Amino acid sequence: MKTLILTMIAGGIALGAAYAGKDAETTVTGDVLCAHCDLEIKTSCQKALQTTDEKVFLLEGKVAKKFFEKNEKAKKVTATGTTSKDGDHTVLEAKKIEVADG
Repeated sequence: MKTLILTMIAGGIALGAAYAGKDAETTVTGDVLCAHCDLEIKTSCQKALQTTDEKVFLLEGKVAKKFFEKNEKAKKVTATGTTSKDGDHTVLEAKKIEVADG
């Protein structure tokens, strides 16, 4: 019985570690900034979202591109999508973006 419990715990830890590397879906609201001009974290212009707690999400994908073509002056947005890491930066592959209140 003890072996079974230890095996289950080890399996749970392994599963958790495997899941931690996967992309996670999230929704964030924040100010729209340029990752190059405003934040100086990229070598070329890219839309980024900075939350009130100063977390930065680099916005990528077709949805983000289309949204900002139509809403180029948007200052605050809510974006939903999958997140991943690119070095020190968090990337949000947007599935949905809308202008936020405020």
